[in-house]
Amino acid sequence: MEDFKVRPVKTEEELESVVKNFMVKEDWRPGLKDTECYLACDPSGAFLGEFNEKPIAFILMTKYGDRFAFVGCCIVNKEYRERDMVVKLLST
Repeated sequence: MEDFKVRPVKTEEELESVVKNFMVKEDWRPGLKDTECYLACDPSGAFLGEFNEKPIAFILMTKYGDRFAFVGCCIVNKEYRERDMVVKLLST
């Protein structure tokens, strides 16, 4: 699959700028403190999917112990949705 990589979100600012932009483009209505809440619940649960170093997808998850995780949201840019990139995000 060409050059698609998944990496953790590095900073709260990156989460704010990239993830909220994805949500707004999809006509989601993120709350003013949504990203802050996700980071407070599980600071290791935010990931970006990058294609040729350009963010094209993200997933926000919260782990509960070693056996359960909740996926809060996952968005892949429309032009990349037919490429099964969400499978790689979910396998993170």
